[in-house]
Amino acid sequence: MKDDLDDLALKQIVEERLRTSMGAPGSQIAKDRLRNLEAYLAQPEGEWAPPDIEDRSALVATDAADTVEWILPSLLRVFASARDAIDVTPRRPQFAAQAHQVREVLRWLWWERLDGIGLLHDWLKDGLISINGFLRVGYSQRETPVRESYRGLTEAQLQQLVGAEGVQVLGVAERPEVPAPGAQPLTVYDVDIERVETDGCPTVDVVPPEEMRVDNAARYGSEPQFIAQEYRRSRSDLLAEGYPVEGLGDSYDGVLDGEESQVRRGTNTAHLWDDDDRDDPSLRVVEAYLRRGTAHAPRWIRALIIGDTLVERGEVDSHPFVWWCPAPLPHVFFGTCPVSQAIEPQRLRTRLLRAVEDNVYLSVNGRMGVVGGDETTIDDLLDSRPGGVVRLRSEKDLVPIIQPDLSAAAWQAVEWAEQWTEKRTGFSRLSKGLSSEALNDTATGVMEITERADMRVELIARHAAAALGRCLDKVLRVMAQHQDVSQVAQIAGQFVPIDPREWDTHYQVSVRVGLGSANKDRQAAQIGQLLQVQGGLMQAGMVPPPAAVALARKLAESMGVEHPEQYFPDPPPPQPPQPPLPLLIEQAKAQAAQQTEQARLQAKLQETQASLQLQASNDQRDAERAQMQAMLDAELQRAQQASAVAIAEMRAQTDRYVAELDAQVRLQIAGMRQPTLPQQPMPE
Repeated sequence: MKDDLDDLALKQIVEERLRTSMGAPGSQIAKDRLRNLEAYLAQPEGEWAPPDIEDRSALVATDAADTVEWILPSLLRVFASARDAIDVTPRRPQFAAQAHQVREVLRWLWWERLDGIGLLHDWLKDGLISINGFLRVGYSQRETPVRESYRGLTEAQLQQLVGAEGVQVLGVAERPEVPAPGAQPLTVYDVDIERVETDGCPTVDVVPPEEMRVDNAARYGSEPQFIAQEYRRSRSDLLAEGYPVEGLGDSYDGVLDGEESQVRRGTNTAHLWDDDDRDDPSLRVVEAYLRRGTAHAPRWIRALIIGDTLVERGEVDSHPFVWWCPAPLPHVFFGTCPVSQAIEPQRLRTRLLRAVEDNVYLSVNGRMGVVGGDETTIDDLLDSRPGGVVRLRSEKDLVPIIQPDLSAAAWQAVEWAEQWTEKRTGFSRLSKGLSSEALNDTATGVMEITERADMRVELIARHAAAALGRCLDKVLRVMAQHQDVSQVAQIAGQFVPIDPREWDTHYQVSVRVGLGSANKDRQAAQIGQLLQVQGGLMQAGMVPPPAAVALARKLAESMGVEHPEQYFPDPPPPQPPQPPLPLLIEQAKAQAAQQTEQARLQAKLQETQASLQLQASNDQRDAERAQMQAMLDAELQRAQQASAVAIAEMRAQTDRYVAELDAQVRLQIAGMRQPTLPQQPMPE
């Protein structure tokens, strides 16, 4: 469906949504995030500043920071200790064979190329402190110049090399080369070239929460009608990215420089510069996504605003953002987080700890009352130091003011406040070790407490796993859309060519977070107990081999072993069960009788085949004899015919010879019977 909004109308809609969205500076969500960030940093500033009284305690309790720093390693271990938690399932049966390759490529891409540990650390920490953590999925292409040298090329090879696209010749040298002794020298070429290799890879970035803008009617777990990222970027960076920023105005100076960003920058430097004083001023950048269409056929309009100008717009499949919340609330987008739950106990513990510290200081260095003292006595009292001298005119000049010791009661209150923190946040001191001073310091009690704490952490991990699955699904989509050439990925230590263009939306990504995955040692111990029970059942024949192999693979996974199927292959197919002995005897008898009958039938068959073969042999011999006799008869007949012809020719020749002899004899007889005439003289 064609977009019916012009540029002016689209910009007005985006600006209005930004004005009413959640998360902008000055909104209630921004105030809550700022409160949580200051509580996590635990600096004696702002809300946590001490009373404006000289020499009073400035101690700030660290409940928020302790809770985050104890929960975060457990969450990271859930995902990072077993990298096979990322799974891919095909949406259609014909893509099941390729699902394994897609899964391995996605694991390699997340943990190796995208630095999954660093991304998870920052993303999870944002959610634990700032209620919601945000990721942005994109795709980046870069061109890298690579220099190569080739030696001994023929002219045809040289032309083929330099004729390739993107090849720049740096130098060519011609020289003769003799291929073999006594052969004619050939002309070869040495060439140096530079080619540009294009490499593309998905990108995943952690977005600062104060830069995100979400529609005020959005709900967690569903797509909002409007979502945007609003931030500042220097003009030089925008020019390097190809955006025309010359002549663009910015009427929003200072609006985005909220207190959250100032507090973040203040952790690194105490100097907060003014944007107008910089040599490279920045511009406001808004990348907004507006959902249009219907719920069953949604479409997204992307609008890019730099300064106060709409520079890009277009229709896209979806927005690139992914978010997670540690404790989402129904029917709203922003829920709550461990820091929000730890703030009230931290306030109480801060006041109690300051009171204890002030009480200890006053007990060590108490106050004194002076009766009738002069300026010298007052100066000596104000200069309070160990072993110091106070000059008096009378022994009754000093009246000590006794400061009661309230540390015992105060420490009990501090302990109660710490237990309150544990109940609200789910973090327990016993989660990482036993305490000899715990009230419920038995093995069963400690196990129950740690189980409850781990359940809270596991619930948080499940929310994070669902969001991570959506992130990886977007990674697959951008690979299928933007990667237009085949690449090579490292799978199981080998480099395998991949073509993400064939993947598209054929697969669904999920991240598994199982029970007990946050404590691999305990899980391995439990599986070891199951192996002992399973061994006893296997001896009784109650457990098939596939179940034993599956449990062994599960134990290897809990111990951090990758690809456990290499160590525990699939067992051979099971043999059919053996029947009882009487039935075996009957089956043996029947089988023997069957074999005897088969042998008899086989012998009869062989006899029949031999008889048929003999008959066929006799028939063949008779046929050969008849054929031979016919050949002999034909040959004899031909010989007789030839002999008759020869005899006839001999007779004819004899008759001719006799006739000729007879004629000659007759001529001679006739000559002999004729009289002799007298000889006539020769004329002169």
